[in-house]
Amino acid sequence: MRLSLLALFCTTTTALRAPSHGTRPLTAMRAVTTEELVESFGAMKAAAGELAPFSQAEVASVVASLANVGLDASRADAVGAVLRDRAGNSHKDWAATEAGGAALAAALPAADSDEFARIFEKVLGGGGWAGAVAAAESRPESAKPWVVLVTGVNGIRKTTSIYEPWFGDALREAIVGPGGARADVARDDLPVGSTSFFRQLDFVIATAANEDFRRLYGIEDVAAYAAAKDAIFSRYRTVAEMVGALLVAEAKTRDLNVMLETSGRDVAMFEYVDHFFPDAHYRKLALNFEIEDLAFAERSVDSRMLGEMARGKAAAAAGDARAVVDANAGGPYGSAVLAGVQRDSRACWAKVAAGDAGVGATWHMASLAISPSDDAPWTLRAATAGATSFAYSPRS
Repeated sequence: MRLSLLALFCTTTTALRAPSHGTRPLTAMRAVTTEELVESFGAMKAAAGELAPFSQAEVASVVASLANVGLDASRADAVGAVLRDRAGNSHKDWAATEAGGAALAAALPAADSDEFARIFEKVLGGGGWAGAVAAAESRPESAKPWVVLVTGVNGIRKTTSIYEPWFGDALREAIVGPGGARADVARDDLPVGSTSFFRQLDFVIATAANEDFRRLYGIEDVAAYAAAKDAIFSRYRTVAEMVGALLVAEAKTRDLNVMLETSGRDVAMFEYVDHFFPDAHYRKLALNFEIEDLAFAERSVDSRMLGEMARGKAAAAAGDARAVVDANAGGPYGSAVLAGVQRDSRACWAKVAAGDAGVGATWHMASLAISPSDDAPWTLRAATAGATSFAYSPRS
């Protein structure tokens, strides 16, 4: 049933209007019921849990998604071959994921080509690739770049924080070196959003799975929507990590600062960083964000998801592939699971900070506390006594 449903939903018929971004127009899918959509995404989640190889229909869906945003048709067979061989594997086998990234790099256009930039416009633009390149070119040759792991529960403005103009000042108050000693790092030498490439997997997944996101945007029930989105993120995680690996490989050749995000429920992403970024070439920093009242995060992720559903529905109706990608507003977690995510994240961070997790011995670390409010600007400070509080910029 899984294969037949996926094959059915990948069937296209009449072309819609061309989008305004130089990509091919999306094509209309056969009308399906919410029940059929829910069933197909349930099958997708099960396939992810079983580490099932990608079916022919799933491979075709990814290739179609990439073609929607600029992949040349001549590359379809090579990309499809990589997906058939590797997309169903566990993403946490980092050596295999790295090899998959290299195989995908050989099948895709060169990372410095216009075609690659067109396909991954959201990933590169939204992640600040150009700013990271400029920062690397102006960095003294004697200074190693940074890799930063951003941890903490969803919906608390982690990403917003690193792009605030004061973030470097807050980080300077919070950062400690390996072993927990105060780290005296110059303000201008600290990694911030504007000087780093932020490898955000949700951007990659929305790009590589925009065909499935179009189907997702047809679900109007919030709980069913959240479950379906979780299925997409689970099934496409290895695809996204392979793309991430090839981007990391390119970033390392340019000595870019690199940022990565995780909820921090386990040490997998610490192991990722240690695998991909040797100590000899990169300084490592783990940031942990905590919010004083989880209710604000719960409201934030629910509001964000409702906005995403409205934008996604409009984008799918318009037949604009870029708009379908851009409509995605983050990861799959809804408010119902945040308390559990926070509990696991806190426990993991405590072990890492105490040196009991088997990772982090050579890392810098920083703990940051966020104070939310309904009637005043949110603030952030280093989680140390006497730290300065910094107010977030007004939200547009």
